[in-house]
Amino acid sequence: MRNCLVKFSSQPKIKVGLALFLALSLFSELLLNAMPVEARPEPEGSQSLPQVSSLYFEETGHLLSSYFLDYWQTQGGYMEFGPPISEEYVDPLRGKTIQYFGKARFELAPLPRERGWKVELGVINSEILASRLPWNDDHARALKPLAKGYDDYNTKFFKQTGHSVTEAFYDRWTDANGIGNRRNVTQSDEIYFPITRYGLPISEPYTLNISGTRYKAQDFERVRMLQTADGSVLLDSIGQLTPGIDREAIARVGNQNGATPYSRKTMPRWVDVNLTNQTAIFLEAGMPVRRNLITSGEWKFETPIGSFPIWSRVPNERMKNGKPGEPDYYDLSGVLYTQYFTVQGHALHYAWWRSTFGYRGSHGCINQDINTSRFAWDFLTIGDKVVIHY
Repeated sequence: MRNCLVKFSSQPKIKVGLALFLALSLFSELLLNAMPVEARPEPEGSQSLPQVSSLYFEETGHLLSSYFLDYWQTQGGYMEFGPPISEEYVDPLRGKTIQYFGKARFELAPLPRERGWKVELGVINSEILASRLPWNDDHARALKPLAKGYDDYNTKFFKQTGHSVTEAFYDRWTDANGIGNRRNVTQSDEIYFPITRYGLPISEPYTLNISGTRYKAQDFERVRMLQTADGSVLLDSIGQLTPGIDREAIARVGNQNGATPYSRKTMPRWVDVNLTNQTAIFLEAGMPVRRNLITSGEWKFETPIGSFPIWSRVPNERMKNGKPGEPDYYDLSGVLYTQYFTVQGHALHYAWWRSTFGYRGSHGCINQDINTSRFAWDFLTIGDKVVIHY
């Protein structure tokens, strides 16, 4: 068959046809990759969601709009950056328009005219560490550059800073949240995007106590990551620690211009599960904020199709099925962040027994990695929809 194909494609007319076909195919693929991820179907009433031009956060008393709102919504929203803790203002020291958030500083950065403007994150953790002593002795040790490092499948060493990122922190760093909202991720994206999002590592891991809770922490130029007891990695709320915040900019303002108040009512949340490509897309007011691989039910244990409200949540579940000796018997404890959406027992949950996702293999539940499971637990609540389709 291979020889026949070569002979067939060598004819002049066929060569022209194949060339046109390949060119059209390439154009179509580029067009698809440039399109935003769409998640269908959406829960009832979501199609009538209004276009939000400005948000007001009552908890901090600040507004979010324009370029910063676009970036905040499309790159992770509240879960990734926290609420705004200042107004947008021009920083005379940096000569940039900036705004502070719970976990980051947004900076409006000029690019060549044909590319317009974009938002970058400020190196606030580097500024914090330069302005104060280490948090503890373990932190002081962790800040010292390594003499040498190594790279492997889950470790990356950076000569620029003399520090490495590995294991759970490496997974969170390369995930970078926003990468999940792209259709394709290239090998260069896996390194370049996390650097522009979180920055290079500027410490090794160290222990840190915050309000009586012990974490394993690591510093990056733009953020500080915290590994919790369950193994998930969160971003610390360090925005308010940044030196040089304009005091007038962080003073509360009223919602005098009638901006949309930020709440679950005005910005409803749900998760869209696509069984064809084995992905879960988490949406807020119709905007994808996170996209991850999942594992759904295998062929004889189909995950149900439809739109289901979450009706029960168990932070640490024990799941049992059948009797010992039966083919489908299992008894699993430590099933974290279980969110049931059918009375038959279908749920979103952490699957600690899996190291990879993106294929069918569960008994009908939607299996997730630890970071996605923790995100889903914090993002969703009782009554939020789980929309499942092919």
